[in-house]
Amino acid sequence: MRIPNHHELLATAVAIALGMAPLVASADDLPIYPGATKASHQITQPVMDCGHKISAVGYYTKDSPAKAAAWYKSRIPGAMLIRHNSDPNQISIEVIDPDGARAVVALRMHFANAKLQASAASIGMDKTSLGLERFDPPLGHAYVELMQEGESNPAAANAVRAKLASTCAKE
Repeated sequence: MRIPNHHELLATAVAIALGMAPLVASADDLPIYPGATKASHQITQPVMDCGHKISAVGYYTKDSPAKAAAWYKSRIPGAMLIRHNSDPNQISIEVIDPDGARAVVALRMHFANAKLQASAASIGMDKTSLGLERFDPPLGHAYVELMQEGESNPAAANAVRAKLASTCAKE
């Protein structure tokens, strides 16, 4: 599985907000965050990436990504918290189970420009989006540890991302 760059993450956030992201209801064994509302548009086909079928269900909450991620971490035994730091205009926190079979991504964009803030609010991007994801087959513990190392060690991040990318056949 390749690691998305900040442009891809932004595109995914916009797609989720517009109801165009590839989302399916297959992460049903993950609990739904209290007060979260299901995204109005869910696309029913999973996405293939690096030999893994990725499917998800999208929700929104007014709570912060940190609060939602902490709630999920407390409910997924052995979960790892990975803070994605590739874009200063967003907060993205992934809570992933130890074997990499499922994850929750809590994402919120920040806009410094007042017009962009108003536009974001008009399409629901002023909320935290929650993606409840499933990977089939699971990513594996070693892969998840590499992801965590790449996000927690900025000096090693590029080398770790290259190593992760090399584990996946070119698509």
